[in-house]
Order: sequence, then structure tokens, then C-alpha cells
Amino acid sequence: MRSCKGLWILLGIGVFLASAYSVCSFRAMQVLCVKTNEAYWEKVKQKDIGEKALLQQVPGYCDLLRRQSSLNSLVALAAGDSIGLYLDLPAREARLMIKGLGVRSIPLQSAEESPFFTRIDPEVLYDFLSRPMNITRSEATIPREPLQVVQAPKDSTDILPSVVPDTTQAEPVYFVLDTDRNIRFFFYQTEGGWKDHYTAFFFDLRQRWCEVRNTAEAMGKLELPPYTPTIRIGLCKADAKVLYRALPSRGQIVLTF
Repeated sequence: MRSCKGLWILLGIGVFLASAYSVCSFRAMQVLCVKTNEAYWEKVKQKDIGEKALLQQVPGYCDLLRRQSSLNSLVALAAGDSIGLYLDLPAREARLMIKGLGVRSIPLQSAEESPFFTRIDPEVLYDFLSRPMNITRSEATIPREPLQVVQAPKDSTDILPSVVPDTTQAEPVYFVLDTDRNIRFFFYQTEGGWKDHYTAFFFDLRQRWCEVRNTAEAMGKLELPPYTPTIRIGLCKADAKVLYRALPSRGQIVLTF
């Protein structure tokens, strides 16, 4: 009887902590939305605020904002020398860009964004996306540059040296990109067997554990935890590998909704 009672107590504590975690995370998202909106509207002149509010009621206005934001960001991306990434979520397409030219188009199997992007004002959202994001950190289940070990020939009779094949071809592909705009991109392959799902589970668990730890520390200090809007993108394994290895570790990302 005592063990059963203790189990119920532990279960109750677990439910309470899970509920508190969800409430704190949701509240942190709300606070970030409010701060993001306020930071934008404080820069806008008072007379322009009313005009923008009226324009948002005009059919097609938000679509024009989206196009303008996307073009401004692509122009800035084209000014760089390295490969950049253009993510067009409405078209379910990722495009590798060099100097404004698309060198490879990759279809997206799925895309899911945090509610943060739907809760801020359209004017704020498209102003936020009118500049490329810079990648600040990346983590993946595969190396960015695969290495091939080549053994020199023993003598001149050996025509070709022996090469150890790249074993990363069979490894599951999952990777995370953090940016300087506090936006996180989580890319994952959409096909695979039990080994792939096993790797995905622990890779995702490691990312979520960091969030849980930060949230727990903030709750212990009676503070709101940090909130990072996340976009989860699924694509086929071969495309995911090409995308991760083609994009520089400090590359740029253009996003449009």
C-alpha cells in the first residue's frame, strides 16, 4: 500500500512539473511576441501606425509585404560570396543560392513552425524576415566534410591505391542550425528504418534536454525561461545530406512564409 501511495505521489509531482513546464514555455513565447511587436512599433512614427493598420485590411497587402521582405533579403544574400539557403515554406522548397542564382532546388516533405510566427503582427514578421539570418551554431549526426582514407601504393605495380569507403552514406541525417536572430532550424530525414528512428529520438532528446534544463533553472529562480522559435523541416535523406554539407558553417538563411 505504501509503495502504491508513493507511486501516486511521484506521478502527481511529474504531472505538476510537466504542467508548470508547459505553462512557463507558453508564457515565455507570449512575452517574446509582445516584446518583438513593441520593439518594431516603437520605431514607427505615430502617424504611420494608423496607416499601416488600415493597409492590413486591404486584400493582398500582406502578400505584397511578404514579396518585398523576400526580395530585400535575397538581395542582401546575393551580396555575399558563399552559398546561402533560401527557404520558401509556402512553396515547400529549399534553394541553395550563389550570388543570387539558385544552383539546386530541394523539395520539402514537411514544415512545421512555432506559433510565435503566427502571433506577431504581419508588419513585424516581414520586417523581421527582410534580412538574412546568420548561422551561429550547427550540430548534426554526420560530419560536415566526409573524409576518405587513401593508402599510398606499395610499389609502382599498384595502379590504384586502396580507398576506405565513406561510411557516412548509411548514417541517418539529422541536423540543427541556430541563427543570430534566435531562430532554430531542425532538419530531419523523412524515411528510414528502426536505426534511423533510434538515432532521431536520441538526437532530438539531446536538443530538448537543453531546453528542459534551461527552463528548470529559470523556474528555480522564479523567472521566465528563454524561448527559441523553432522550424522543423523534413526532407529526403539524400537531400538532407547535400543541404547540410553544401551550406557553410557560418552561412546565411533567408526565410519566407
